Amino acid sequence: MKLHHISIAVKNIQESLGELTKFVNFESTTVPTLV
Repeated sequence: MKLHHISIAVKNIQESLGELTKFVNFESTTVPTLV
């Protein structure tokens, strides 16, 4: 059961990192065009 919770936490972290990298990539491609 504990292992199950860990896998859920890891999945959530991976999703968060995915969102973060998408946001960072978006920022790094948008900012230079504005400047």
